[in-house]
Amino acid sequence: MKFRDYIYIISMIFFVILAYLLFDRGFNVKTKIVVDYQKYSDVTYKVYLLDNTDFDSRYQKMNERYVSSLVDKINYDFMYNKIFSKDVSGYYSYEIVGVLHAYLDDITEDVWTKEYKLIDNNTSVINQNNVRNIEINDRVIIDYQKYRDDLDKFSKKYDLKLNGYLEINYLIKENLNFKGIDKIISDESIITSIIPLSYDTFKINIRNDNNTINNYYDFSTKGNVNYLFLVLAAFSLSIAISFLALVIRKMVIISNSKTKYVKELKKILSTYDDKIVKIKGFYNKKKYNLIYVDSFWELLDVYNKIGNPISYREVKKDEEAIFLIVDDDNAWVYCLNNKKNVN
Repeated sequence: MKFRDYIYIISMIFFVILAYLLFDRGFNVKTKIVVDYQKYSDVTYKVYLLDNTDFDSRYQKMNERYVSSLVDKINYDFMYNKIFSKDVSGYYSYEIVGVLHAYLDDITEDVWTKEYKLIDNNTSVINQNNVRNIEINDRVIIDYQKYRDDLDKFSKKYDLKLNGYLEINYLIKENLNFKGIDKIISDESIITSIIPLSYDTFKINIRNDNNTINNYYDFSTKGNVNYLFLVLAAFSLSIAISFLALVIRKMVIISNSKTKYVKELKKILSTYDDKIVKIKGFYNKKKYNLIYVDSFWELLDVYNKIGNPISYREVKKDEEAIFLIVDDDNAWVYCLNNKKNVN
């Protein structure tokens, strides 16, 4: 193949790749949208006491140590707020679940658990315009002595010396979508409060990892078709097809030329086998006056005149063969190859 043919192939590959990229960009137009949000949640509580003569106040504040036998109830105020940078719709729900855990020695290995639905699936729908936040405020009252009694009854029933604690879980579930975005966002948040039940005194532990200031949802949405890219892609593809046609044409010509060469060589060798001598190489180093002829028939005329045999060697398989007649200082040469037939 000529250098020009390689240029055709490289150009064809280039325009095919370019067309693919342009089609991909034309049909798969993506727009990145970011929805910023801030989330804040909090649980506050007061620990109310039974009637006693030792405390002046009816309740104790947060983060103090409490005497278990004096605790009457715990009032929890639950607050959850989430603010978005875009209008939001959809729905959200929350529930508050208490779980009593009873264990023997290892606090991580429960012997018995019991679940209490304190607030069950309170659902709100957001279907108004210009809403950009979720706001939840609710209260739950924990009857502390009730859960101590439940633990004590189970322990006595099976004659076990069990310890226990009450786990309060605030569960928030969201299914939201934003204006101009088809994708639905599902999100969950949880706040947990741990209240020991078995010790003479205790402190309440709250786990709340939901407060985020700078956070966001990242969306990639499919936009409208880019017709400019599609036109350029079609143009690139048509150029690639043109180069492909040139390459195929060249390959067909080469294939036909090789076929014609093989047929011609076979015809010469079979018809004039008595006049042709096949040799492995041209070893005579004498300098001859080379006379090139244009056809095998001209070489036959030389053979008929001087009577010397025709030497033959295929120098390149299926592509080129040389026929030679040597007489004194002259050498008549006919070269048969497929390139003579390539346009």
